[in-house]
Amino acid sequence: MIHQKIPTNPLSVGKKYKFSLNGNHLYNGEVLITEGCWATIKVINIAESIFKNNYHEGQTFEIKTSNYFFEAVGDESKSPTL
Repeated sequence: MIHQKIPTNPLSVGKKYKFSLNGNHLYNGEVLITEGCWATIKVINIAESIFKNNYHEGQTFEIKTSNYFFEAVGDESKSPTL
């Protein structure tokens, strides 16, 4: 299968980002592993939102990065993935 979308600002292992999905800030997390369009994330803190009960601090899971909007924590530049 050929990937047609190449991220211009991919996630970096060890960096912290603010993750949002469909306009909802979900959590801040640290990137543990990146593999192509997938990344393993560790939740650092959870945003106040209707989804806050879906996550807990320290939780790790994989995400498909093209589905999320992320920006480096402490960095003014935003990194859209679409």
